Amino acid sequence: MLFLGHLGIGYKCASLFSKNLSKKWVFLGTVLPDLIDKPLYYGICWIYGTRGAENGLISCTRTLGHSGLFILLLCGISIFKGSTKTFACLIGVLTHLFLDIFGDRFDYFNNSSTIKALLFPVFNQKFHIMLAANIHTHAQHYASHKIYFLAELIGFIFLCHEYYLYKKSTRDFSH
Repeated sequence: MLFLGHLGIGYKCASLFSKNLSKKWVFLGTVLPDLIDKPLYYGICWIYGTRGAENGLISCTRTLGHSGLFILLLCGISIFKGSTKTFACLIGVLTHLFLDIFGDRFDYFNNSSTIKALLFPVFNQKFHIMLAANIHTHAQHYASHKIYFLAELIGFIFLCHEYYLYKKSTRDFSH
């Protein structure tokens, strides 16, 4: 799934569990795994002129930020520090992973990169191997699947609705 889908659909799903939490931290969580993993992967590709398995451990765009270890880290911080911001972020991250798993169902579920990342390193010693040659072909892959376009459109609609509710509440509050 892409940016607007994760933000809009992710926030809508998270809102069921995050009524009293900071919206901006939930929003951050909905995209945080990609903000970590995509620059990490493509940065390594760019620096070393490699891709996929040639990169070693960071062999795709769903690695550390999509891992169970990352979830445990956020859980630990929210519990031991009592951080509601980290908990809000965690809720957003969980929606991100749920939506990625759902998206994998339409793409390559039998070899889900999200499931591999979630189970790393306990059940999987390696992450998925990226097949796209570069960020351009990666984006073309998403553009060629109608489900991703639909998810982006739905996410955009949810974001517009959330913005409308926000503007309405600030307008009503100011009177």
